[in-house]
Amino acid sequence: MLPAAHALSLTPVARVTVAGPAAPTALVALPDGSRVLCLGSRWVQLGGIGVGRMGATFGPCGGLSLSSSGKRLLSVTPSEFAVWNVSDGSKVTSQAAPDALGRVGFLNDDTVLVGTTAGVDSVNLATGTRQAVKQGGVSALLVAPDGKRAVISDGKMVQLVALPTFEILSATPCDTGCTVKNANFSPDGRTAAVLVGDTLIGLREGMPSNTVLRHVDAAVGLPQPDNTVLTFTKEGVESHDLQTGRREKVLLAGGVQPSAALQSGGRLLFFSDKGELLDTDSAGGDVRRLALPAALTGGGLSSSGAPYTLSAGGLSLDSKPVAGNFWGVQTANKSTWALRSAGDGGLQVGLLSAEKFAPLPSLRTATHLSVNFWGNHAAVWDNETLNVVSQPKNKVIASLKLPLKGAEVTLSPDAARAYVIAGDPKAESFVVTLANGKRFPLPYTLAGGRPTGIQISGKGVVALAATRDNVTLYRPNEKQSFASLEGRGEQARFSPDSKWLALPFYNRVDIVNAETGRVEASTPPLADLPSFVAWSADSKKLAVGASLLNELRSVTMFELK
Repeated sequence: MLPAAHALSLTPVARVTVAGPAAPTALVALPDGSRVLCLGSRWVQLGGIGVGRMGATFGPCGGLSLSSSGKRLLSVTPSEFAVWNVSDGSKVTSQAAPDALGRVGFLNDDTVLVGTTAGVDSVNLATGTRQAVKQGGVSALLVAPDGKRAVISDGKMVQLVALPTFEILSATPCDTGCTVKNANFSPDGRTAAVLVGDTLIGLREGMPSNTVLRHVDAAVGLPQPDNTVLTFTKEGVESHDLQTGRREKVLLAGGVQPSAALQSGGRLLFFSDKGELLDTDSAGGDVRRLALPAALTGGGLSSSGAPYTLSAGGLSLDSKPVAGNFWGVQTANKSTWALRSAGDGGLQVGLLSAEKFAPLPSLRTATHLSVNFWGNHAAVWDNETLNVVSQPKNKVIASLKLPLKGAEVTLSPDAARAYVIAGDPKAESFVVTLANGKRFPLPYTLAGGRPTGIQISGKGVVALAATRDNVTLYRPNEKQSFASLEGRGEQARFSPDSKWLALPFYNRVDIVNAETGRVEASTPPLADLPSFVAWSADSKKLAVGASLLNELRSVTMFELK
């Protein structure tokens, strides 16, 4: 990557928080009464006065655990784990660990156990060295908070074992495969509630296994000292007899996400189906709620400078709900297009102006939306049909049958061609002429990997995204690139004046000079890979669908200076 020239700066000038379904994925309670949860590509510590410490995980944060002393925190993504000091949030170490989710846990403050296809390794956090401590492939390894016991699976059996000897304390065979989704332990660690496939089972030291719940898509069980287990499902929070599975009482009716933690003093922490963090007493009363920012799937920028955001809750403008049933939204130059469900069961593509949606021709089916650079044409497609809609002509100007399953489509600025980036790794990407449907190979040379997305500026500069987070830039009518950058080019956007390319990369957005390929500025650290980036019509402001790392927001507005 070319070095940043620092001739430009990006200054946060506004933040927007959108209410709606959030996407927290893990939760632990700290001894001091604060909570740590996974939100996007970071962990966040929340105390009585709001956001405390946080750490970037550089990948979807999917697991958290605390060492027995409470001094160290473990965060896990699908490809690595990291250990942090709770006292100041500093990172102790991180290591690559393929398929790490559900296979990493603390043995003690200085040692982590990692399950692999070959067995279980212990990792010394001070030296980073690994040592095999158990032979035989492990598909799941979930360690109790005190580090003295663990739930493991080899794909045939699920076992409660003692650590560090791996002596079997209780076990159950799997009828249709051992897909362990989560496990939680009683305060003394001798009992575990384990979700295996769609069955919640109880494993008790020295006792046979028991079935607590059957046919649950998602559930978490917290074993209690009185031989009951609190279950958290879409039905709510219930107390069940651990041995018989009999429901004893309903603590809280209503949807709950499958993540929960027990606080000191017996209070419960869990997520509602709306993404709120709920804190209740042990009986489900005295409910305290903390709203979390909605998980966004897309967005744009209105002519007034207020951001549009799209989430499971629908379309919002500057955090105010507009309507539901929207499938996509994208801003290009002065136009913001949207795709929404029509009343007749079909779909409508149209333009947004403030809170009003002006539909253009109706479509039978479409699931994706892409707008050309000038904002006057939009491509909408499903797995087999591409339609191109013209704003000036107010009609569909092209309808082609193409192999589009999993594909991304980008229109040329003049809307004469469509660039189809194949979703199937074995399929070839191509260019299709809209007037006659003729196809041609992509006219660009890639040093390695395969294309994953493409953007084209008003001056004809091409940004071609490829696997391994690589983006190459090409000048008009040239097949060889003039710059290579790191970034997620599928979400990149050229500014309306074609001078800049906003290029997201994990927890930042780089501003690239489109003529030289140099990175001229970068955002401060973000909480997640942005769900969208959108430029103002004068190219002076940039809306980024992500919070700053140290905030709980949905969108951050930056000004170029």
